[in-house]
Amino acid sequence: MKATQEKLDAYGVLTAKILDALKDGTVPWTKPWLSGPPRSLSTGKTYRGFNQLLLGFLGREHDTPFWGTYNQLGEMGGSVKKGERSTPVSFWKQLEFPDEKSEDGTKKIMMCRYYRAFNCDQAEWQNGEPRMVKEWREKHAEVGQGNPHEQAEKMIASFPGRPAFEQRGMVAFYSPSDDQVVVPKPELFESQTAFYQTTFHEFVHSTGHPKRLNRFDVQSCPSNEEYSKEELIAEIGATFLCNEAGIEPRVDQSAAYCKSWLAKLTADPKILVAAASLAAKAADHFLGRDRQQEQQNDAVPSIAQVVPQISAAKPSNSREGQLEAEAEM
Repeated sequence: MKATQEKLDAYGVLTAKILDALKDGTVPWTKPWLSGPPRSLSTGKTYRGFNQLLLGFLGREHDTPFWGTYNQLGEMGGSVKKGERSTPVSFWKQLEFPDEKSEDGTKKIMMCRYYRAFNCDQAEWQNGEPRMVKEWREKHAEVGQGNPHEQAEKMIASFPGRPAFEQRGMVAFYSPSDDQVVVPKPELFESQTAFYQTTFHEFVHSTGHPKRLNRFDVQSCPSNEEYSKEELIAEIGATFLCNEAGIEPRVDQSAAYCKSWLAKLTADPKILVAAASLAAKAADHFLGRDRQQEQQNDAVPSIAQVVPQISAAKPSNSREGQLEAEAEM
């Protein structure tokens, strides 16, 4: 019981800032990381999943993407400024309990936990910032160079084992049964940004196909709740890909839109943690990244242990399937 309560408390702590943003009418998964996604100050590795979403959103208040614990900053010569507040960072911890029904006599459960971190910008550096931060500042002295739409084209062309892709008609969709992404031609969109964001959205859906990340089957129809969860995965995943290309995503900031997500995520905060984790996994798959080298924690929980199973993109062609949530570090 205690472990379950701690897990629920962790979800509440982790999602509090996101829910506050929605209450204020801000959609927090629209942050354009033109200077790169949030990174660990101690290892330089990129935070993934929900941490990428939360730290990227809160990083708007700071001028570096680097985060570390109070002790890590201290070990590098930094001193957290008086009055600065920490930010929760999630990770997964495996717990074991006696279980007479299992073959080995134990039941393994993945628990979502968190530790506290500060942005590098929240510390004073008596002898100057760490070398990693200095090198980053030099590299990103001129942000936004290059053509983001050309980068998006390269990303789409490089999607390993991508589904069939056609530009036709007036409706954008992913068909799991045909394993095909269809979007209208670019000139029919209000902007190039809208075209690429929509295209990324549908490609994120396609990563759920059984021959890729296996988020769903293709035979039956999901419930409305399952469908909305998959939509959240695709929306956040498309934002991650836009950020990768250097495109500032456009998301409906209307009061009705924010209110609809606020109601769902307040009722079950772990949906957002799981969806962001799965969105990051989908984006990494699209980009062909070797996640084994990116992870800072080897524990990967089953989504069944985190949130009710999430289903596919189109109600007419898909049904509930096996999912896994990323380790968060």
